[in-house]
Amino acid sequence: MFELPSLPSVTEVVVNEEAVVSEAKPLMIHAEEKGSASAG
Repeated sequence: MFELPSLPSVTEVVVNEEAVVSEAKPLMIHAEEKGSASAG
């Protein structure tokens, strides 16, 4: 988790059972970048 401070786009971290009991990494939720969504 030491990489988290250098990832400004991460808005949420989900720590599930696998991340706690094994060596699995937590799920990192990233924010959408402005201007990347296509207009419909």
